[in-house]
This record gives sequence, C-alpha cells and structure tokens, in this order.
Amino acid sequence: MNTTPTVPSFVTETMKFLLRSPIHGMVSKTVLLITFTGRKSGKSFTTPVDYSQEGVQVSLFSHATGGRTCAAARRSQFAFRAGN
Repeated sequence: MNTTPTVPSFVTETMKFLLRSPIHGMVSKTVLLITFTGRKSGKSFTTPVDYSQEGVQVSLFSHATGGRTCAAARRSQFAFRAGN
C-alpha cells in the first residue's frame, strides 16, 4: 500500500502554468519542469519537480510515485529558468 501523499492536480497545473509564463521567476529558482516518456504507455508527461543546482550538477527532488517510470525513461527534457 502506497502511503505517499499525492499533490492535487490543480497545484501541478498551476505550477506548470507559472513556470511557462513570463512571471516564472517567482518559482523557477527551485522548481523546474521535466518531460519524459512513460515506460509502459509511451505517453509524454510533464511535471514540476524541485531541484537544487551546484555548479553543473543538478539534483531533482520529487514526492511523485512515478519515479521508476521517469528513471526508466530513455530521454528526458528539462526546462530551466531563462538565462541558464
């Protein structure tokens, strides 16, 4: 049984909207969008995740349950804040 709390979809959609808008600076210092292809479905998914950047190393943090799917993805795309 999975006891990990899920993020309500309206929060995810709001973050995606903000990160794609001109006012992304409010959240883009700690949150980025990751797009990946589902391991089984082959569908493309985009979700916001927390990140930390130290030099060229970027660490991603998520409470999502799809970690295996994302880790198994052959190709992922990251949307960083403008200027980086």
